[in-house]
Amino acid sequence: MKRREKSGKKAAGKGGKRSQAAPGAGKKARKRAGSGKGPERKAKVRADSAEVRDLKKRAAEEAAAREAAEKALTGVRNEYRLLVESTMDITYAVDGRGKVVYVSPQVERYGYGQESMVGRDMLEFVHEDDHRRFMNNLAKAVEAGKMVPNEYRMRTAGGEYRWCENAGTVILDVEGRLTGIRGSLRDITVRKGLEEQLIHSQRMEAVGRLAGGIAHDFNNLVTTILGHVELLEAKAEDKPECKAHLGQIRKAGLLAAEVTRKLLIFSRKEIARPAVLDLCEQVRDTADIMERVIGEDISLRLEMEPGVSRVTCDQRQLRQVLMNLMVNAKDAMPEGGEVIMGVSGRMVGEGEFKDEQRLKPGRYAVLEVRDTGTGMDAETKRHIFEPFFTTKDVGKGTGLGLSTIYGIVMQNRGRIEVESEPGRGTTFRIYLPAAEGAEEEKAEDRAEERGAAAGGMKTILLVEDEAMVRELTRDILSEAGYEVTTARNGLEGLELTKGRKEPFDLVVTDVMMPQMNAMEMSERILEASPGTKILYMSGYSDDVSFRREITERGSPFLPKPFEPTALLKTVAELLMGG
Repeated sequence: MKRREKSGKKAAGKGGKRSQAAPGAGKKARKRAGSGKGPERKAKVRADSAEVRDLKKRAAEEAAAREAAEKALTGVRNEYRLLVESTMDITYAVDGRGKVVYVSPQVERYGYGQESMVGRDMLEFVHEDDHRRFMNNLAKAVEAGKMVPNEYRMRTAGGEYRWCENAGTVILDVEGRLTGIRGSLRDITVRKGLEEQLIHSQRMEAVGRLAGGIAHDFNNLVTTILGHVELLEAKAEDKPECKAHLGQIRKAGLLAAEVTRKLLIFSRKEIARPAVLDLCEQVRDTADIMERVIGEDISLRLEMEPGVSRVTCDQRQLRQVLMNLMVNAKDAMPEGGEVIMGVSGRMVGEGEFKDEQRLKPGRYAVLEVRDTGTGMDAETKRHIFEPFFTTKDVGKGTGLGLSTIYGIVMQNRGRIEVESEPGRGTTFRIYLPAAEGAEEEKAEDRAEERGAAAGGMKTILLVEDEAMVRELTRDILSEAGYEVTTARNGLEGLELTKGRKEPFDLVVTDVMMPQMNAMEMSERILEASPGTKILYMSGYSDDVSFRREITERGSPFLPKPFEPTALLKTVAELLMGG
């Protein structure tokens, strides 16, 4: 063992000796050993450097691309923001719970700040009467996966409501549950107002047609009733009891005729007899009459602007307008108050009024009636011109007063406005075209009755399609001594004028008839016999051009319902050359 240890040490010593080398010998040896791999290593270094440069280049390119993308995104965001903020619509975003998460700056027009809206329930801003419709439409949108444009009233910060059209899209998760809404609100208040005006205008026109049709049939019935009552009264001179009953029937018939006339005025089917009138004078005359009626607890004040009050209007209709407005003012002040009636002038420009009561440019006389009464709410104002609408107790009004005024104003190419609030009184403002430069004609200077009926063997052609009226009128004229030939329509009447040696002295004709109306028939009769006199009679005319011709030419006209005396006096005037 020892020997081996010794010999081991020696070996180690020898080996250790051999391993010792001169300084630098190892480096040289390694250099010599690696001298064969030098070019490969350089190539690798060069490759590594190129890869680094490529990586740096790509990193720079990616950074540049990212910067360009960020700039582009910022640009798109700015464009989107400008687009959203430049539109008139309100853009909004709502989460699945109905809470507002974003709203565009346009909401400030409604008095809200953008931040103040965030987190609030959208239904909070919807009119409570529209909540159910809102939720129903939302449920339908979730089911269909898309929203259909719908309309709601949205509340402003001031507590008012504006009509808005809501359009957008619903956002659903994979299970079809609502997670949000993205949409826009468009203010359509003006459009809704115009739609309501159109609907109201159409409704009034429809009611007017209905009223005119009813009045036409009713007028024929009333004419028959009044005519036979007057004939019977003449035969009941020695029977006071019968005459008293007939008087009551006559009174009821006249009241029915007045209601019918109001319906015709409302429907603008009554043929007016216009004259140039001084509006201030008519107001003063009406005020003198009404001052005795309205009571001591109501004061009446007139505010007249001189020199602007001449209008062309039927005096009877104008008086009715003034009296109806005064009665309405009186009824609106049960505890007393003040009525102010004023007349002024105004120039109306092109397109100044854009609703259904448009006015032609020109000068107008303006009648204003103000009271300090109870006033009206908005809903009442919407209906006041509709026939039979009234706020008075049962039995205290027919509901035709204001509708009659509306018809008269429209028939005279005017305009009527109403301003009223509960507890703050009411103002009616009526525009009538001024009759500048026209000669004033006093209505009372027109002779309405020029003598008794003329008898004699004058020949009359009576053309009337309503059998009861035709038979009554024939009897009245025949009993007065006229030779009467009857026809059921214009075509039949025209045939009866052909082949006669002597033309009829007078043609009495209804205006509206089947097959051929009075205008066409009279034109053909006058072509053949220019000197023939024609008396038109009607309680209704649906032909606007015919009504205008009668008005402008002053053609003889007898309104229905008429009484025998009125018929005979009118016929006598014509036959005597009046």
